Amino acid sequence: MKKKRAILINPPIHDVITNLFVQHPYGLLKISAYLKSTGYDVSWIDCMEECYYPEYSDNPFFLNSTPPVRDTRLCGYSRSGTGKKRYHLGLPYSHIPEQLKQIGRPDEIYVGSSLTYYYEGVHEAIHFCKKTYPDVPVLMGGIYPTICPGHAGTSEADTVVAGELEPATNLTPDTSLLKKDKADYVVIKTTRGCPRRCSYCAVPFIDGRTIRHRDIPDVMKEIELRIRTGYKRLIFWESNILSDAPDYLELLLDEMIRKKLHIPIEFPEGLDGRLLYPRLVEKLKAAGLKWVFLSLESRDRELQKRFHKNLSLPAFKNSVEMFRRYGYCSAKRHNYYTDRGISVFILIGLPGQSLESILLTILDVWRSGCRPLLMAFTPIPGTEEYNNLPPRLKNKKLEDLLPRLWPCSTRNLPAEDLDELMHFNYIYCSFEQIRDLQPRTRIDKMLKTLP
Repeated sequence: MKKKRAILINPPIHDVITNLFVQHPYGLLKISAYLKSTGYDVSWIDCMEECYYPEYSDNPFFLNSTPPVRDTRLCGYSRSGTGKKRYHLGLPYSHIPEQLKQIGRPDEIYVGSSLTYYYEGVHEAIHFCKKTYPDVPVLMGGIYPTICPGHAGTSEADTVVAGELEPATNLTPDTSLLKKDKADYVVIKTTRGCPRRCSYCAVPFIDGRTIRHRDIPDVMKEIELRIRTGYKRLIFWESNILSDAPDYLELLLDEMIRKKLHIPIEFPEGLDGRLLYPRLVEKLKAAGLKWVFLSLESRDRELQKRFHKNLSLPAFKNSVEMFRRYGYCSAKRHNYYTDRGISVFILIGLPGQSLESILLTILDVWRSGCRPLLMAFTPIPGTEEYNNLPPRLKNKKLEDLLPRLWPCSTRNLPAEDLDELMHFNYIYCSFEQIRDLQPRTRIDKMLKTLP
């Protein structure tokens, strides 16, 4: 019996910045594993493959060249009133029909999607699929159609899949599709779902509010496979890995320590300081955690209440101190891949947020000996933050909600100030050295006056 044939496509994206961390398309790799398990022959068109880079420096998210300009988009508010260039990241759209014809007519085409504001690449990829093979069914899935199924339905896709493809949920992603020389890391996911109600987060809509764990032997089997395959870093892409750490994460770490895997591990979505405790920190270090990412978002108590997070500054400082006792520190410039440092997520560009509030949070992070990692806020449809937006923002097109367009910027906190704040991600100074910097801008001057 002839095998059915499927083509999977990871489309290009459009953004106003080019130094993006481009992650492997985890969902599509799981779909491939599922299709192969049911007897399909799977082919792969990865328009983002040139954005996985093997060369890393202290700033690992640097692209080597300027990609083509797609158009210009306006910011939420900027002093100049001018827009920002938006770039086409990934292979050109002409690559898709060329590859489709080279592979040959499939029985089905699957087009993946990531964030809502990247939908245009998905729609255009589907358009070229239908233009090349009009009678072949095209299925679209991923984060975008899960959050915005109605909007996704305006594409030319024959089927829009919202949510998980359950038979693929616990399968090991098919990384055989990837070119191994394009990145030295692999994504591992052990949990889905989050019971929390963070006002800015869409994870409960994507994965549900109930925490679901993969079996630890299954996770260990995948980890050992990745190490044998030659990957050098494990990135645990987890929304709430600490929610029941004594009953799950600790047991997984125990297995990793027992097997002496000797491979760096990361949790780049941030660890919740409220749920850390010394025994867990000790095990994280023993299992291979090099660089720590902590979630703070803001020291502003009103914003913390709005987020439904309520992480107090003392609790944050206590979590930092736990890691420092085990040798983690980031007051000086460290190498991301060899040293043990601490970065702290700070969310900026929120509606109603003040420049003073942001700078006070940055100062607290510097005082603690950590590096601030400022993250651009964007309102995600369906979240509480999005639902509370004024109509002028709710009516924006999805592509105008790109984080670095600063859609919620205002006259009091314009896009220019927010762009300048992002430069603090690359300042490697002690708190005392920062206080001694010469004031050049409004932000520098305000820093000097704050307690």
